[in-house]
This record gives sequence, C-alpha cells and structure tokens, in this order.
Amino acid sequence: MTTRKWLGLIVSVLALAVATSGSAADQGNAQGCSPLGSWFGFDVTTNTASWMSTFHGQMPSSGTYVLDVPGVDASQFFPTAVKASTFRGTWQRTGGNTIAFTVISFALDADGQTVGIAKLSGTDTMMENCNTLFITNTLELYAPDVDPFQSQGYLIQLPDHYGYRMQVDPPVN
Repeated sequence: MTTRKWLGLIVSVLALAVATSGSAADQGNAQGCSPLGSWFGFDVTTNTASWMSTFHGQMPSSGTYVLDVPGVDASQFFPTAVKASTFRGTWQRTGGNTIAFTVISFALDADGQTVGIAKLSGTDTMMENCNTLFITNTLELYAPDVDPFQSQGYLIQLPDHYGYRMQVDPPVN
C-alpha cells in the first residue's frame, strides 16, 4: 500500500472516530440526568415524609419502577381493604430530563384477596441539579376484575409535588 493510501485510510479512520465520539457526546447530553437510584418524598411545608421509590434499569431510556407509600390507607379507596401492595411498574424517558411512569398496586382484604387495583401514572421532571424531581401524577382506581390497561378507571388528580434523590450520608462519629 502506498503512503498516500495509508494517509487516506488514517484520515478516514480519524474522521470517523471524531464523528462517532461527537455524536455519542451529543446523545449523552440529550439523555439528561439519570433517574436510576432511590428517591423519597418529603413535604417541606408540613415536614412529613410520605413515599420512597427506586428506578431500576440497564438502559438510560427505560426500566422498572418501584414505589412504596407506607402510610396509604387503602380502605379510603376500597372499603374492604386492609392493606395495599407496593406499587410496581415501568418508566420511560420522554425527553432530556423527563420520565413518564406507570405503576400498579393491589388493595387486599383481610383474607389476602384483591379488592381493587390502583394505577398511578405521571411524569417526573428532573431538575438541573439531578437530585430533585418535580412530579405530576394521576391515580386511577379499578375493580379487581377490570384490566387497568384496557379500561378507564375512576380518576383522581393528585397534587404536584417533589421528590429528592437519596444520597450516601455516612454516620458522624
């Protein structure tokens, strides 16, 4: 191979490497903050904590989502309920720092039978610091024999609120 061909090949490879790394960097910026990890809801106006959640995933664009609301009284929505399961579902990135999610919980009676289904869907917007979520969501309630993905439930618009990323906080000696 002549020197000119080698030089042309090297220039082509370098140009491809620069183009590839540039577009990868652009994709990284377009993806925004990572939601992966654990979050908690704390209302600074009432000084109360009300929920904890965890985003899981192998990809930066989607994954599974677990939400625990330990203080919820399922009987306020389903009269024979004595407890509710943890909400479980999925999340999907819809924009740079915007995540859509849908999670499901079952309301159970004293015998462990499902007496209702709650579906929570909404949008989490990660603030610039990547440690605060602004959350808008809607709760839908269903009878236990209704498919929550094929039917419209009884809608309850919940108030917008914030969530905060859990951080490592070593104990002070």
